[in-house]
Amino acid sequence: MKVQHEKMKILLKEAHGTTVDFDGTLEDLERKLKEVAVKIQENPDDLMLHKQIEEIDGLIKKHPDYIKRQEEELQNWLEANQPKFQEALKEMRSILPENLAKLGNQEIQAHFKDKDRPRLANHIIKGKGAYIAICSDKEFLAKKHVVELRSTYAPKSFDIVELRAFYASLPDEFLADPNGSKRKWKKAILEKLRELTKKEDNNRLTKNEKRNSAYTATSASVSTGTASRGKARGGGPAGFNLAAALQTGRGGLKSSRGRGGPDLAAALQTGRGGLKPRCCAQSWKRWS
Repeated sequence: MKVQHEKMKILLKEAHGTTVDFDGTLEDLERKLKEVAVKIQENPDDLMLHKQIEEIDGLIKKHPDYIKRQEEELQNWLEANQPKFQEALKEMRSILPENLAKLGNQEIQAHFKDKDRPRLANHIIKGKGAYIAICSDKEFLAKKHVVELRSTYAPKSFDIVELRAFYASLPDEFLADPNGSKRKWKKAILEKLRELTKKEDNNRLTKNEKRNSAYTATSASVSTGTASRGKARGGGPAGFNLAAALQTGRGGLKSSRGRGGPDLAAALQTGRGGLKPRCCAQSWKRWS
């Protein structure tokens, strides 16, 4: 054991170029990290202490016991979350057309129009490759080139349900991955998923991270939202009373030349069809 510790000490010092004394145990490294952290609180301007804590942190992360601990924690997390992955996969496959890969954009639009999900079609079309992967078996992406994984099949702005389903559809091992690029791509997706899960546990997910609004938007809700935006802009039948919203001074609205213009509030009246000018075009022209 002592020989092993000495070898690890040499390897880690060479890897990090550190002068931190290291006796080979993870527990001692973590103890030293806490000790230096306390010293930094007492001497926050001591640059040597800051350098030392960075070196110790680097040694900890390279230590085999730390790596083993992290792997065990990840495995436990994956096992605990496996039911949620499968539930999300089942939900997404019940929503997506089974033959999504063979459908063109117009056919996807028609499919979701029949299900009264008008916004969902565009949402699916934008990330079609990733949704095709969700509908496919786990080996679908195994042979894909890493460039395709990063572009065509990348999950773009997925909510937590979508991302769980997508991760569940990824292969356990990729083929033709000599430099581990595909594995790193999968790891990055897992890190994003863990980040969203942590936010979910702390009740900090945004509405769209929890579930994209495209999944709940119906034709009626889309129409209502459009009408509301029209009302806010004051256009068309939903326009607001501009005359009531305007106040004029003693001389009315002043033009850029400083002359008193017509009383705009008095010159406008609103009807069911929106704003209607009560004055003729010539009178406005005189003050322009």
